[in-house]
Amino acid sequence: MSGAMTWRRRLYLVLAAAAAVAAGWLASDANAAVPATTTPPPIALTLSVKDAPDAPARTATLVCVGTSAGATGYLADAPADACRHARRVARTLATTPDPHRFCTEIYGGPQTAAVRGLVGDAYVRRSFARRNGCEIGEWNGLGILLSGAISPARRLVDYHRQGGLLGFDDRLTVSRSGLAIHTPRSGVARGFRLSVAELAELGAALDAADFPSLASEYLPPFPVADGFTYTIAHRGTTVVTADGAVPAALEPPIAVLNRLLTRAPAARHT
Repeated sequence: MSGAMTWRRRLYLVLAAAAAVAAGWLASDANAAVPATTTPPPIALTLSVKDAPDAPARTATLVCVGTSAGATGYLADAPADACRHARRVARTLATTPDPHRFCTEIYGGPQTAAVRGLVGDAYVRRSFARRNGCEIGEWNGLGILLSGAISPARRLVDYHRQGGLLGFDDRLTVSRSGLAIHTPRSGVARGFRLSVAELAELGAALDAADFPSLASEYLPPFPVADGFTYTIAHRGTTVVTADGAVPAALEPPIAVLNRLLTRAPAARHT
């Protein structure tokens, strides 16, 4: 075995051990199963994402070995999904782009990311941004690896708010552990974490709303000018309502969710 291969294996083992200890992924976890008919190449990655130059970095580790998956940071709630996606984009992660490629002059935003580690025997040392059409395409292709993800089984609430004078279109998914993924109209999703107090307030408001007792729709006879439409999914029940017809039970959770949207990274940096 070459010296380079030995070094790569050592790096993989260090990353794998660190992520395994942090995530506790060696314990039984149904969400960490990655179905496969053949043994896929192992993956060990560290990821760091900045949503703006002055924003704190969001970090994660991802380790995929055989049919097991483990993750920390903003990927902790969906390690299996992240591993599946990492294998789909393995070529992008392990390939250095042609510096002379032709790219459209389109600016996608200030976001930057760094990904380090191994995909199989290929060393990954990539930086990503959204400064032109090529980079935007690569960023969007990496999907949940840069935005984060929450598996359906771990979701506390899915929220979609549309309308308003400025034509807002915001989606917010919150996990039971407090991880939140905000996707604004631009489509660039970003993750952040709720404080203990915020998570408790949101959970209490959702519980008090008694979703099983609610109807599927509460809509006004005529649309409210520049009003909002809200779609909320919680514990298997989805309710659609709009300004002018919001039931009293949904006013508290909508108020909490709207406050979370105002402090989400995607709201602050777009």
